[in-house]
Amino acid sequence: MEQVLDSARLRPPHVRGYVVSRPALQAALDGRTRALVTLAHAPAGYGKTILLTERCKELVARNEVCAWVSLDEMDADPQKLLTSIVTAFAIADARFEGFTEEFLKGGGGSAPEMVLSALMKTVDQAATNVTLFLEDFHSIENSETVALIEVVLKYASANFCLVVSSRSVPGLNIAALKVRDQVVEMSARDLRFSEAEAREFLGDGYGLAVDQSQLGAIYRYTDGWAIGLQVAAIASSNSGELDRLIENFTTGNVDVMEFLARDVIGNLSESTKKFLGDTADLDLLVPELCDVVTECSGSGAKLEELVRLNLFLQPVGEEAGWYRYHHLFRDFLKQHFLADEATSKRRHALAHGWYCSKGLDEHAINHALHAELWEDAADAIERVWRPFLSLYRLVQLEGWIRRLPEGTLSERAELRIALAWTLLLSRRVGDARQVLKSLDVPKVQTDNDLVPLVLPSDPLDLETFLLDAAIDYVADDIDAIAYLSDLDMTGLERLSPFHQGILLDVVIYAHIFSGSMDKASRLAEFATNLQSESQNYLGAIYASVLKGVGYNISGDLDAARSTFLAISKLAAENFQSDFPMPHAFLAEIDYERNDLEAAEKQIGLAEGTHNRSSAIDAVIAFFLTKARLVRAKYGPTEALEVLARAEIVGKQEGHRRLLVHALAERIVCLASLGRRDDAAAIVGELDQITQADKEISHRTWPRLRSQYVRAKALVLSLEGDIEEARSLLAPFLVEAEAAGRVGALIKFLLSDARALALANREDRAIRQLAKAISRAAPGRYLRVFLDQLWGAEDLVRETIRRIDQGRIRGISPVPQGYLSELAALFDLELNAGSEAEMSAPIEPLTAREKTLLLALKAGKTNKQIAYETGITQNTVAWHLKNLFAKLSVNNRTAAANAAQFLDLVD
Repeated sequence: MEQVLDSARLRPPHVRGYVVSRPALQAALDGRTRALVTLAHAPAGYGKTILLTERCKELVARNEVCAWVSLDEMDADPQKLLTSIVTAFAIADARFEGFTEEFLKGGGGSAPEMVLSALMKTVDQAATNVTLFLEDFHSIENSETVALIEVVLKYASANFCLVVSSRSVPGLNIAALKVRDQVVEMSARDLRFSEAEAREFLGDGYGLAVDQSQLGAIYRYTDGWAIGLQVAAIASSNSGELDRLIENFTTGNVDVMEFLARDVIGNLSESTKKFLGDTADLDLLVPELCDVVTECSGSGAKLEELVRLNLFLQPVGEEAGWYRYHHLFRDFLKQHFLADEATSKRRHALAHGWYCSKGLDEHAINHALHAELWEDAADAIERVWRPFLSLYRLVQLEGWIRRLPEGTLSERAELRIALAWTLLLSRRVGDARQVLKSLDVPKVQTDNDLVPLVLPSDPLDLETFLLDAAIDYVADDIDAIAYLSDLDMTGLERLSPFHQGILLDVVIYAHIFSGSMDKASRLAEFATNLQSESQNYLGAIYASVLKGVGYNISGDLDAARSTFLAISKLAAENFQSDFPMPHAFLAEIDYERNDLEAAEKQIGLAEGTHNRSSAIDAVIAFFLTKARLVRAKYGPTEALEVLARAEIVGKQEGHRRLLVHALAERIVCLASLGRRDDAAAIVGELDQITQADKEISHRTWPRLRSQYVRAKALVLSLEGDIEEARSLLAPFLVEAEAAGRVGALIKFLLSDARALALANREDRAIRQLAKAISRAAPGRYLRVFLDQLWGAEDLVRETIRRIDQGRIRGISPVPQGYLSELAALFDLELNAGSEAEMSAPIEPLTAREKTLLLALKAGKTNKQIAYETGITQNTVAWHLKNLFAKLSVNNRTAAANAAQFLDLVD
């Protein structure tokens, strides 16, 4: 039955009675060109639905695709609205069935932006025009639904059109579309009947022969309002006294609602009036349901009678005998037959019982809440909250729970857990934590390191424990969950896929930020496979994201990039859509490798990450990369605007790490502009925010404090306090090296190099900078040198020259291709042949190594060298490896060139 109810909303309604042909309006809808948006906004009863239904029929007759959604209050939840839209397309045309099936298979909880972008790709592939009709948008309009429709328009293809009807002007941001003549707009002035159309409606529709005088009186009163004309026609048909009705119009200025009460309802039988009053609260008129609510039999016959009387009934779907009242008429019935509180509650209670018996919990809950059957409503909510959560129908779920009395909520821990989840997934971390305080969170951590940490066995304790861990995870409170890296995962199989995903993500997160990169990587691989097997693809994606973050931290940008590309592929295969979050990381990597065009493309695809992602690392990557792209293109002043937005998001949502990263980046921009005082002031703000961060140790990397330390060191260095700056940097340099945090190590080495250069200790500065280049080479880091060492470009150039000439020892060989890329970034052309600039290596060559160099100059292979010297090829390879290290080269040609320029052999 639920499918019947839903599918009825997702088809154009059946139009009963006479329909006035309105070719001028249909021509206006066609417009001069195909517009992207058509708006029909007017008060109730102006014929919006009939007009758009006829429009839909006309388009279908042209073999175009038309998806229809008759919106109701449930669609005020953006995820429910998304589901309605996607399902409507499948009902409209078989070409969309595969897309919808994949969307629903994934639980329908995918990020709206990625779903709608993919949906529009499918629309674009259709071989015809495609139109989406949204009826009664006023009934669901809020900031979230408006934002969702704006996403539809953002990704709209050239063959797509959106048609919206509403009682008020929708708050869509379409000013730019209007300027481009992409909007057709119809108001009450356009929709009202002309006198000729009114005559046709009354005469052909209701058999009323009206002369010009009578028509003029009726038309002046109704002003072409379709529902007013219909009321007059029904009243006149029932009473047969058209002149008396017209007299009332002309002398009494009768209100239409009063007219409905007296001349329409007043002429009905008492039993029919009673039926209307008893069923006024029902959103669905089914004979069996009406029998239950009216506590009488024969509702089917009553509904047929109302149909014969043309009393504003609209058919629901294809089911015979299923109807709903016209919205305006239902509002009138509620006011006219206003029941006392006890009677109203009884009717809602009866409706609740009927819906429960049919397994329609969603409708049952609404009636239970109206009837104040709090326990019954709470029972039903407990039955549906998990699937609603997985579908991200957060607004509706929270609304139901909030309507329950405090006493009911305080006695039901499960409902408080459900409420906390809705808040958390809406990124209202503080509110979720407040609800958590009312729950007993089980303690799994002990003071005895020898006692293993195990999952709670009680289902409610387990639920609360996972909620607590998830709040700490989304809040980015690594200190609160670091201990979970020692959790015994026995019993994982008894958890639902949703809870498995939460637990695994939290534990992976704990491993990453406690420095156990290998454990994190292995567990992320396991989690991705496990979640994919259980078809919890969203869980698999988040596990993979954490895996990619681990690679990023360790400096393996190639592996990180491959991981994030795989996430996009996984989303495309299982959600039929893209996923914005990995694009934020891909943009970060492309930017770092100086592929600014690719980075801009990726950052465009990442739009929405900051609104939807619960992974704060993705949000940080999005804002910082966007700011750096702006800085590269327009300068640091413009980048400050992007960072200001990041700060606002960080403060509003309580994400300290986003706020800290934004402030640290702001300090770099301000310092590069010469605004040292402003930069120093923000360092003080950073100090206050991060001073509660843990001290650095072999197992703890203070992520917030590390940002403060680099920012503070920069300001101290510029102010000339070099030793203080270096003392701050020293422990972080050591720990970053020991923990394999290559990305952080490079930045701290660059900070130290700047400090040394400002102290006129150029050789030491070049040594630190060379180490940074050596560590950056495998990951091909480039932009970090340009962004961090502004004002020290000559130091970078000199360091690159010395590395190219083999004048720096003690570092890993730097590939010539990478060194050339870095040199080009600093407008430096390498000349690997300037003998005057080169000096002999410090370590002398052995006789064997000189023999090998001669062989390399002659172009001999390892096999030839082995044969001539009487050693194995493996031994040749070993000697060459040592030789390359001494010469700071990485290939045979470079070694031979070094031998020639340095006169190492005769």
